Amino acid sequence: MSALTLRLIASIAMLLDHIGLRLQLNHIDLGATAEILRYIGRLAFPIYVFLMVNGYQHTKNRLRYALRLALFAVLSQIPFSLMTGRSIYDPRMNVMVTLLVGLLVIWMGDTLRKHPCGKYFFLVPALVAYGLSYFGFYHSDYGAKGIIMAVVFWYFRDHKLLITLGTLFAVWSQVLVSFGFDILYGRQTEAPGKWQITQTLSLLALPLIFLYNNKPGKLPNNPIAKKAIQYAFYLFYPVHMLLLYYFL
Repeated sequence: MSALTLRLIASIAMLLDHIGLRLQLNHIDLGATAEILRYIGRLAFPIYVFLMVNGYQHTKNRLRYALRLALFAVLSQIPFSLMTGRSIYDPRMNVMVTLLVGLLVIWMGDTLRKHPCGKYFFLVPALVAYGLSYFGFYHSDYGAKGIIMAVVFWYFRDHKLLITLGTLFAVWSQVLVSFGFDILYGRQTEAPGKWQITQTLSLLALPLIFLYNNKPGKLPNNPIAKKAIQYAFYLFYPVHMLLLYYFL
């Protein structure tokens, strides 16, 4: 399965997820349709994180890659706020921010790991970013989960069992950390909510990711056409959110 195929699957899953979200926000009763769409949507984020890590490993210019994510994070913020029913002044940021932070974390970790004095501290950037997200210093879609997933896909690469266990840990990490703090401070623990359990469906994306054949997919030979397709996928994120906000 090529990167292009994975990107198409992730885009469709995200679109269905956001349609389900808009149905829920607008209290449009179509039976279990909204819930089913949101279940399908759990496939999207792990695939996007995997593609981001894969892009980091193959890009010729990591700085340009990071700047591209930053640009579309800015362009997507207002559409994200509108689509999710939040105020445009709400501090929660879109998933492009999470992908950007994940990219910077593995970039810094990779740099440390290659340095004789830093190889034992390569996880420090991930721990700092996770802590900042967990304790609310910044809020972005999938936040702390995304940081762990990025590190898992980057560090374990072809170790399918470890990727599976790492992804499961990423999905449940905030619950487990909260549970640990509850025990430490003698607080009453709470059972995971339905949405947290639903997030476990993210693991269904892994069989698709494991089919990746390390090929970009059938793209035009023309470099301009290639770039147009690449940017079309980036633009799909803010554009589809605006369309859903106005028409659903």
